[in-house]
This record gives sequence, structure tokens and C-alpha cells, in this order.
Amino acid sequence: MIKYIAHVSTGYCGSDAYVAFSMDPYADKKEIHNEVYQIALENAEMYGYYPLTEDVFDDYAEGEVPECYVESIEGSYELYNPEKHDQHRAGGGSFAKDF
Repeated sequence: MIKYIAHVSTGYCGSDAYVAFSMDPYADKKEIHNEVYQIALENAEMYGYYPLTEDVFDDYAEGEVPECYVESIEGSYELYNPEKHDQHRAGGGSFAKDF
């Protein structure tokens, strides 16, 4: 397994997170991107934010879409580097414990 750190955000102050995850060495970039997006969605939902999709517009009248639906849910990833990433772990310590 290859160890990664995802940096995810809702676009709102205080909701960024760094999350450890691992993937099969044969995973392609699309699979890794999909995993990071799922991590970003889970993080956003913890703060009460959900992705603004075309389906949402079908459920609400024009101009009445609740503010909890946002377009700014996103994430990026890097290979895990303890010296660089452990300083971002909430509560301190090492991300190595999360793998």
C-alpha cells in the first residue's frame, strides 16, 4: 500500500483537514482522485456542507437553494512525508498511527 495525505476543504474558514489514506500501488490517478473527493465529501458533511449538483436545482425553486449546498468542496493529495505532514495532524502526533 502507498501512503498519502489528503488536504481537503469546503472553502470556508476552519473546515480544512489533513487526512491519511492508503491506496493499492496499482491504483491509477482517477482512483486516487475519487478517493480524495470522497474524503472531501465526508469532511464537508461534518460541517453541514453538501455538493451543489444539478439534482439540487431540481429540488428547489430558483433562488431558494439552501446555503449548505456549495461548489467549493475539494481536495488534493501528496505522498506521505512525516517531516512535512505530521505537523498538520489534529491533536498532534504522527499520521503513521492512522495507516
